[in-house]
Amino acid sequence: MQIIFSGGGDPILSFDKLREVVEYAHYKALSQSIALNIGLVTNGSVMNAGQMEFIRKYKIEIVVSFDIIKEVHNAQRSHYDVVCQTIRNLLNNGISPGIRSTITPCNVNLQCEMVEELHHSFPEIKNAAFEAVLNAGMFDTSKALDNFYMAFIDNYFQAADIGNKYGILIGNTIVNN
Repeated sequence: MQIIFSGGGDPILSFDKLREVVEYAHYKALSQSIALNIGLVTNGSVMNAGQMEFIRKYKIEIVVSFDIIKEVHNAQRSHYDVVCQTIRNLLNNGISPGIRSTITPCNVNLQCEMVEELHHSFPEIKNAAFEAVLNAGMFDTSKALDNFYMAFIDNYFQAADIGNKYGILIGNTIVNN
């Protein structure tokens, strides 16, 4: 059985409710001999040491929404330095997060640089997902949308090759499926 906490803002903001659900799910899974995997997608801007300890205790798989390049991350999300410190704290506490980056026109041609920066800043991280934005409203014309997706594909496969060189799996939902 798998439970994933994601969306609606950061699930960490409702940590008391998250803790309650995780503890109950573990209790029920143990009582019925069911294997349980729990995942959590976070923006990494509000996690504290106590929450990290809980995550480690329950072996919750963490994915941090992180756009890797400082200017891009701050333009698309904000709090780059805080998120970097959270990632470092997770790693220092034996929690190896995955990374999920949203690829937009702002960074579509920077995917190779993103892999290089990820390797340079967080060489311990071995999994990242580069997901193309799904908001057609960001594009003025269908040609602009088509150009974006063509650039995404070209740059994604180049970035994945660089990731392979460093032992980093660069995934994508569509490619994986």
